[in-house]
Amino acid sequence: MRTIKSKLLLVYLLFTCITFSSCFYCYTIYRAREYNAEVKDLIHVISSEILLLNKLEMQFVAYDSKNNLFFEGAGSSYVEKHQKLVDSINKKIKILEHQDIINDKIAQSLEQLKVQIIYYNNDFLTFVSKIKERGFRDLGVEGLMRSRIHNIENSYQKSQDESLLLTIRRNEKDYFLRKDTVYIGKHRNNVLLFRNQIKNNPRLSVAEKKLYMDWLDDYFQFFSKWVKIDKEIGIDQGTGLTYKMKAHNTQFETILQDIHTESNRSDRVLSNNNKAVLITAIGVSVILSIILSVLFSYIFTKPIKELSDYIDLIVKNNFSVPTKNIQTNSNDEIKDLFDNLNWMVNRVEIYIKEIKKNELIIEASEKKFRSLIENSNDAIALIDQSGKILYASASTAKVIGYTSDEIEGRLVFEDIHPKDKIKFVEHLKNISLQPGMNLHVELRKKHKDGSYRWLECHSCNMLEDLSIHAIITNYRDITSRKISEFKIENQYRELQKVNAELDGFVYSASHDLKAPLLSILGIINIAKADSKEEVSVFYFDMIESSIKKLIHVIKDIINFSRNTHLEVEQKAVDFNQIIQESIQSLSYLENKGKVIFDIRINQSKIFYSDKARLGMIFNNMISNAIIYHNYKQEKSLISISVSFTESDQVEIIISDNGQGIEPIYQSKIFDMFYRASTDSKGSGLGLYIVKNIIDKMDGTIELISIPGIGTQFKMVFANKEVGIDIPVPFEAPSINYSDIR
Repeated sequence: MRTIKSKLLLVYLLFTCITFSSCFYCYTIYRAREYNAEVKDLIHVISSEILLLNKLEMQFVAYDSKNNLFFEGAGSSYVEKHQKLVDSINKKIKILEHQDIINDKIAQSLEQLKVQIIYYNNDFLTFVSKIKERGFRDLGVEGLMRSRIHNIENSYQKSQDESLLLTIRRNEKDYFLRKDTVYIGKHRNNVLLFRNQIKNNPRLSVAEKKLYMDWLDDYFQFFSKWVKIDKEIGIDQGTGLTYKMKAHNTQFETILQDIHTESNRSDRVLSNNNKAVLITAIGVSVILSIILSVLFSYIFTKPIKELSDYIDLIVKNNFSVPTKNIQTNSNDEIKDLFDNLNWMVNRVEIYIKEIKKNELIIEASEKKFRSLIENSNDAIALIDQSGKILYASASTAKVIGYTSDEIEGRLVFEDIHPKDKIKFVEHLKNISLQPGMNLHVELRKKHKDGSYRWLECHSCNMLEDLSIHAIITNYRDITSRKISEFKIENQYRELQKVNAELDGFVYSASHDLKAPLLSILGIINIAKADSKEEVSVFYFDMIESSIKKLIHVIKDIINFSRNTHLEVEQKAVDFNQIIQESIQSLSYLENKGKVIFDIRINQSKIFYSDKARLGMIFNNMISNAIIYHNYKQEKSLISISVSFTESDQVEIIISDNGQGIEPIYQSKIFDMFYRASTDSKGSGLGLYIVKNIIDKMDGTIELISIPGIGTQFKMVFANKEVGIDIPVPFEAPSINYSDIR
């Protein structure tokens, strides 16, 4: 126990042993209360979000369930917000599940809440889908029902029957408004009566009777389906899915109230325990502090006072006092401290001599640095906050013609070009507000000879550096560079103008050529119909084939021009519609009836992309597959597959069992006007346009082809705007091309 360290260690060990147990217990209670507070906060947030779920549910019913845009496929912002809130609630419940909750009742209630949220969300999504299926006005089941009855109303003009038709419509509206099942029976009876009247009407032909009865049967079928869906929804009746969701809300309130009650009870218990332990810990700490203060004062005050007096003596004499032997009763580190201090005084005297020597070296270095600044091609200026020039390097004369003496003391704003003055003031304002920041600006300043020079300025805010206390600006003359830039910019604009005129000419010429070709094609069809000579018809067919090829080339040119100039437009894409339209548009191709299409579309989500460009891709890829197919084989097949990847991208695969492409040509097929052989029938633009469109849509394309076996193209596109997941299962059957009209 002869060292200070050992004495302090003994005292601190004693203090630590006494206080550690009480502190640990206090900390345990504190953490328990902290967990409890976090649980209460999260439960409060969950309660608020559940209330928002109810609000969004009502807003969806009040607005989007009667909004045509929702039924046309635009989606519902309320449903999206509802799903985001459900996800948020589930995340918070997971957070609570990972907390160290020692209360079993709260943990059990959270599990119940989690299950209820899942059931509630499933019922809500079913509710939304039923609303959409039921439709509104001219959409969904209601739209189909109205279209059939409107067909009858617009076509059937018998006054006797019109009164019965009006009764049917009145029964329909009475049920819609009152939801009374009595009107369903009346409606059914009136429909059957009206059907018999149509059937027995002697003035109608058999075809008219069948048409009206089919419309009436469809109408009654859609009405019955509407009634069934409406009962399942149960908005007005308070039954079905509406009743289930209300029951879930009641469960939410009960569970959250149980959690609040249990959390408050637990918090009160922890608070009482914490108060008792805290008072005890404070009392023990105060007593130990008094004891330690007295002990430390007795042991350390006297030798430390002697040491302090000795240091004052040394400082007052500028570290030149000879070493003094001080007697102390301490046998610990304080005696060593005295000896070390005497040694330090001697070393400081040596250091002072070295500092004076270094000052001479720094002075010489400063002269060298000043010489570099004054002879540099870049000028340097120091500016205060008001814009006054405090210092200007000698290079200023090289840049703007003024000497340092002529420009120092002047305001930096002087001689700035009027059009650049506001920009420069803003530059100084920004640099003044950002200490240590480097900012750049280009401006024009008047030279001493009266001409304006372009300057490139780099400023750094060193106002907070007491040794500088200014804004440092380094600037150089860039007039020659700016003149070159202006010339390049003018040349670029000229080039843009010429390019735009050339594109306009190509697009206009393509349209101007297409119109007369279509006229010639029409005249040929008339001539073929009038001509009875087989030779003439043969020649007309050859001319017609050549004109169609030329029209196809013009169409490729127009597509290329559109892809180059039009921006990518993101819309919801129906792949089935696009593919069917592409196949229909290629009905003029030779051998069109010999191809079987195997179309498989698995569109499980809404996909957003450019519909027009996707149509161009399918047109070119399918036409190539038809033109270059191997029709000598028993079965000519073109397969089209559309599916979503795990990363929410769409993968399109188009393959055939046609001629295939030789390996030596595969790296060049996407080049403009490239044809793999002299027998190629296309323009050489199709795959070039496809590659350009895919690049513009940020997609990728891969080719796998084996000569004599077939070719496969795989394309991948990103979903530009992710929508709500909807179940849209689709499995297209094999389609024979000859069946498409």
